[in-house]
Amino acid sequence: MGRRPLEGVSAAAHPCCLICRRISPPGRTEARRPNELRTRLPGPLLLPPRGLGLHERPLLRPYIAGALWPDATEARAAGNLRCAVWRLARCGARPLEATGSHLGLSPHMSFDVRLGTELARRLRDAAPLSDTELKTDNLSFDLLPDWYEEWVILEREAFRQLRVHALESLCERFVEADTFDLAVQAGLAAVAADPLRESAHRALMAAYLAEGNPGPALRQFQTFARLLHEELGMEPSALMQTLAEGLRP
Repeated sequence: MGRRPLEGVSAAAHPCCLICRRISPPGRTEARRPNELRTRLPGPLLLPPRGLGLHERPLLRPYIAGALWPDATEARAAGNLRCAVWRLARCGARPLEATGSHLGLSPHMSFDVRLGTELARRLRDAAPLSDTELKTDNLSFDLLPDWYEEWVILEREAFRQLRVHALESLCERFVEADTFDLAVQAGLAAVAADPLRESAHRALMAAYLAEGNPGPALRQFQTFARLLHEELGMEPSALMQTLAEGLRP
């Protein structure tokens, strides 16, 4: 399936954030609200295979051009890339650092996948986090959910596994901090990311129980047991069933 035109950059004041969204027509810049411009790109400039948005270092221009325009000649692909970079610069955000040989993201740019990945790593390492960092926002989305190229599918699954683990950890942290509403929110996000994942349902059940609500916890178990049987013909683990038995009157 061919790549679709994407909206490439949001130039909010602090910090700038990259967004990807289907748009038309390409090549047009539009003001949405104060301090924000969005530029229309002819392709996913910021997301070639393991591209700028997913990569920590600048990439060679020929590599990016070849990934975006694999059927074009080398000269045509290079010309397309120059045009795309020029269009991106017109929005005023200056999101790229460009040299004659490489392209990379500017240090002032933030990218949702990078933010989510960094948060997941810090949760995994039990690093201290501020209240503003302890949010599910950067862990509650799939990477390019309507794209089906092989590299996207692999990157999407890798990020999904990372963020589900992180959401479970976040749920546990919120329970330990007695912020049960946020714990339930994180647990629900983990379940939504992988409805057949038992550990996600257990984390959500633990959040319900911690705030003194056995009814929703039992209902969550019943929902999971039914879904697991319908989809895979399986039963919940003995651990999960033991937990549920203790909730029944």
